Amino acid sequence: MVACVCACGRISFDPLADNPLIDAAPGDGTGDGNNTIDGAPRACLTSGAYTTLGGIRYREGTELISWTAARTACQADGADLWVPTSTQIFNTFAGDWVGITDVATENTWITIYGTPATFLPFLAGQPDGGGQENCLRATNNQLEDRACTDMRDYVCECK
Repeated sequence: MVACVCACGRISFDPLADNPLIDAAPGDGTGDGNNTIDGAPRACLTSGAYTTLGGIRYREGTELISWTAARTACQADGADLWVPTSTQIFNTFAGDWVGITDVATENTWITIYGTPATFLPFLAGQPDGGGQENCLRATNNQLEDRACTDMRDYVCECK
């Protein structure tokens, strides 16, 4: 896992301490990298609840849950929260948790994969929550920071 550390105009990457909100890879950590979890096919690859868009499978979770609970729900399928990388897919979903947080370092937005977030179309005036709002949600084709304990719907992404 890495965090972006910016100083004197240079960017470097240092290991993150163990952080329950950031994971180095999607899934529950027991996958073998070959589309299985504990030897069984990942549910996100075969479930009818997932729709394929742009070669990636997505599922919208309709229950209102916290950011961490949303990650857990996605990981149960062998997926994880979606990380928007372009306008095309981003405009498909609204009002949903995304897999980006600044919990490790304020205003350093990191994806659930431990990499710096590069697609951050914030609403005007966002982010505005300081240390109280460390998770992002999509709304009106833009992002806003929210408290990770807020109850929101979510989108799972199965790569």
